[in-house]
Amino acid sequence: MNYDSLIKNRRRLSIPGFQRQEAVVTRQVVFPPNGMSSGEWYEKFEQRFMRALRERQFLPVFRSSHGEYSFVTGARDWPHDTKLRMKAMIAHAIRSIKYQSTFYSSGLPGYCETYPWWTIGKLRRDFAGYLKMISEQGVHCMYLSDRDSYPSRLHRRFLGWMNQNNIKTSAESYGHIYFVYALFNGVHLPEIITGRRVLVVTSNMGQRTKALLEQVAARGASDVHYIPISSNHSMMDTIVVPQNLDPGLCLIGAGVGASNILNQLKHLRCPCVDAGYVLDAMSDRQLKRRRIYCVNDEEWTEFFGEGTPDWAGKFGDQYSEFADVRSGGWTEDARILTDLPRI
Repeated sequence: MNYDSLIKNRRRLSIPGFQRQEAVVTRQVVFPPNGMSSGEWYEKFEQRFMRALRERQFLPVFRSSHGEYSFVTGARDWPHDTKLRMKAMIAHAIRSIKYQSTFYSSGLPGYCETYPWWTIGKLRRDFAGYLKMISEQGVHCMYLSDRDSYPSRLHRRFLGWMNQNNIKTSAESYGHIYFVYALFNGVHLPEIITGRRVLVVTSNMGQRTKALLEQVAARGASDVHYIPISSNHSMMDTIVVPQNLDPGLCLIGAGVGASNILNQLKHLRCPCVDAGYVLDAMSDRQLKRRRIYCVNDEEWTEFFGEGTPDWAGKFGDQYSEFADVRSGGWTEDARILTDLPRI
């Protein structure tokens, strides 16, 4: 299968167990490999994950979206409005001086991943090596979609960078970022966690971390082990996993630096997942309502009743404005997705 046919296979993202959300999300186009439907694509991902879980196999799962695209390309998401753009540029200049870097990626209050400007070049080279390992042994879940203008504008540059660094993506190693959200907020969550020793690797944010570990235990984990990392430079962190620790699942929250953590966990016999926001939503259940594929059909009424989520308007047809995707404008630099083998 070649790249042109991949782009032509435009499908509305649809994942079993999230039909009530998808009745609201009228626009979320993705590009499954090999002519598959988005449901078939997700099921392939889920089956591979569950097989690795049962058979005790290392399976790294990493997500790339806004932060990773910005880290590689150096680009920022500027508002279209002139006044808002100027305000954002001034704020960016102030933050760049504060952090001594043009890259900073924030999550919950108290977390901001950033690196001094003089380290970025080496860290990008390290990142390329980590992504190569992940693409060869696991699943790289990229935000390739035509809805959100910022990552859509950077697809070509990010994929071109992957190509330059010989990071090859197969149909088996190509996933979508929302697959991770759906997996850990869907019907299989009890099966994933119950009775397993779970290793959690993320920054120590006090009450958030305490609540997270309690919630993992409450979901039936036989044991929960925690390894803290920094809240701002996880690409530089080195972790030490106890020799006698043999987890059945590892969950990571580390931003771009999750790639570095995954590279240090290659000796484990379990899926190791860059879970990110999933961990935030586990620590505070109300955070589930803020993002799509975090509230499944059985939970929908509990969170939204008969109303409409605040984010619903952002996912309508009027937000599909990205001619570069529809015209195949990525093709020149996106050879990385050429000739995907069938799975």
